[in-house]
Amino acid sequence: MLPEDDARLLLSERLGASRLRAEPDAAEQAIRRCGRLPLALAIVGARLSCRTDLSLSDAADLARPGLEPFAHEDPAIDLREVLGRSYRDLPEPAARLFRLLGRDSGAHLPLAAVSSLAALPVPVARETVTRLDHANLVELRMGGRLRLHDLLREYAAERSRDTDDQPVRQAATRRLLDHYVHTAAAASAACHPHRENMPLDPPRSGVIVQAFAGPAQATRWFVAESLPALLAEAVATGLDRHAWLLGWGFSDFGQRRGPWTEILDVQEVALGAAERLGDGLAAARCHNSLARAHLRLGHDGDAVTHFERALRLHADFDEPVLEAHVHLGLTVPLSRIRPGRELGHAVRAMELFRQAGDAIGKPRALINTSWWRAKRGEYEQTLEESRRSQRLLAEFGSAQGEGHAWDSIAYVLNALGEHAQADECHERAADLLQSCDDLHAAAETLVRLGETQAEASNAEAAYDAWKRAIECYEAVGDANATKIRQRAQALRNR
Repeated sequence: MLPEDDARLLLSERLGASRLRAEPDAAEQAIRRCGRLPLALAIVGARLSCRTDLSLSDAADLARPGLEPFAHEDPAIDLREVLGRSYRDLPEPAARLFRLLGRDSGAHLPLAAVSSLAALPVPVARETVTRLDHANLVELRMGGRLRLHDLLREYAAERSRDTDDQPVRQAATRRLLDHYVHTAAAASAACHPHRENMPLDPPRSGVIVQAFAGPAQATRWFVAESLPALLAEAVATGLDRHAWLLGWGFSDFGQRRGPWTEILDVQEVALGAAERLGDGLAAARCHNSLARAHLRLGHDGDAVTHFERALRLHADFDEPVLEAHVHLGLTVPLSRIRPGRELGHAVRAMELFRQAGDAIGKPRALINTSWWRAKRGEYEQTLEESRRSQRLLAEFGSAQGEGHAWDSIAYVLNALGEHAQADECHERAADLLQSCDDLHAAAETLVRLGETQAEASNAEAAYDAWKRAIECYEAVGDANATKIRQRAQALRNR
């Protein structure tokens, strides 16, 4: 695979630079669809070099996905034949792995996933992938990730259909999805150590579960993976349990990072899988995740609908901790569309955490009840409860929970006229929330910090807080970045 500039130069040498300049978009499309593969680009260039009456958009059409546009009567320049020579030179373990990479969702896999797909020990998988890379049949990227361009993937899929029977391909897909379900659970535990555990079936023989040294490494893994493609593969192969478990494994990371429109799509797929399985508890989890994504997008009515559906499903199960989290989530949109009912749900969540003996859930719920009491003007009680919760959550090492506690303390201190102390608490809250990657909550805290500083006529400090909030919003693709930028600019222009 050529670097982008070299791919453009190769096509330019065959068609002329002026022709590429005349249709830059079509030229880029042709290069992209050829995957910067020298032979594919050469075939397109050769076909069009003698047809000056054709536009470059015809080149893009010739380079459409699949191998047929690159067929030629001369085997020396027939893409399938050229790839076949490289493939036939492979030893069988490498040829088998190459075939298994011809999955419909494409291939962009870390080494542990490749090992699971082929049921190979990691050192053997590494050696085999290196051989494929040397044969120019895969691209080995920095960090050990393997990538196949669509043309190579299509050739691998053809070879797999011709060589491997369906049970072999299905077993490979199961191992791969097992890897992702268990690795997502491990990554979630590294990022969110206080999250409830999900009982999982043991991974199948040959599956490698990736381990993580800490939240930073786990976050990088989440960022690199394509959940929609994995879900589509699980559903297409009838592995509905894998589908909803993948949705669950990625849900906490997605709620903090976004994009929330993608989370809606993902959780709708996961919900469909849970419903096909007749698993009411799994469906309740999916409704909870859908509600939280709608909440991030400002869809309060849809959020309430999904939270309430989750609560109705929970009525059939004895899962007080899961139900408590639904009640806590429901308080925010409910306060905006049915004000006055939110405190009851916060109190119910605290009762459920107490019933379950969840030591960390109780102070989290106490923060929530205190927040809604503060909104009613019950400041003294709220301040005492929030400080108690902050100390408990600090002892548990829950940065997210402690961050919300400091935010609640700051709100009350502002209401009591203790603005300097409130600013310090807002700063602590923002630092803690950013440290655990809860950037949306950190942004909201920084917005409130800027508001209090603007009210105190400290325009520079307010502008700085809003600038930091914008950075957090932009990192998660939140449209509120635009609103806060407008407010910050208006403040600067005064």
